[in-house]
Amino acid sequence: MKLAFSTLPCMDYSDEKLIYYCKKYKISGLEIRAGADNSILGVKEEKKLKSLSEQFAKANIKILCIATSICFKGYEPHKIKEATELIERGKNIGAKGIRIFLGNFARRFDTKLSDLDHDGIVQSLREICDIDEDFEIMVETHNEYATGRVLSGLKKDVNRKNLKFIWDIIHPIEDGEDIETTWNYIGRDITHLHIKDGIKRNDPLWHDYEYTLLGQGELPIESILKLLRRENFGGFLSLEWESVWREELKQYPSDMDFLLIMFKTISEGV
Repeated sequence: MKLAFSTLPCMDYSDEKLIYYCKKYKISGLEIRAGADNSILGVKEEKKLKSLSEQFAKANIKILCIATSICFKGYEPHKIKEATELIERGKNIGAKGIRIFLGNFARRFDTKLSDLDHDGIVQSLREICDIDEDFEIMVETHNEYATGRVLSGLKKDVNRKNLKFIWDIIHPIEDGEDIETTWNYIGRDITHLHIKDGIKRNDPLWHDYEYTLLGQGELPIESILKLLRRENFGGFLSLEWESVWREELKQYPSDMDFLLIMFKTISEGV
């Protein structure tokens, strides 16, 4: 399996430091988290981004995506503009695509939800997909669009070949969809996976699982890896460690040596 990690827990790292950790643990991919100002590794200028692209290419490291925080709930021109800006920066650094979200972030069932305009979401996605048909727009399995069933319908509605999906393995499961069903619906359009683990909470008002160290939760990671091998999946497994906002993860070390040793042990031990 090809391995990658998200820069979410190490957003202050330089390109040199990221390359160092990739080489140390034989990791060949990165998801680069966009900064709060939509910079990429603190850079916005085209010339500097292209220089970074050369450094990663020289180290044989693929930039899977620029992980944005853009979340569409309908037709939202200001977010299309933001996505357009990040697409250009992503292309300059050599990224394969950008990650976006759809819907409401609701970790509990009693969270008040905003109304969604599905047709507006479809139009937004068409417009950003049409900016460059060779650059992928990656919707993460999240929120009301967490399951393969729903995303399969979205794919048909948008009808763009560069609309792809990031399979964050925990969210379809939280919504009751098993891994085989998710794969059968969207497997051919999955670019990479977010590997994580967790356990269902005792509180029935909680929708989201409580996150754990890899291998200490209830997620069928072993079965997912076997499924990917069976299907000859050619994409990446990516560690997305969310200690930035997941309080239950803050009790563990957040240094990259600890995280990547755990990740390698789980992903290569099956």
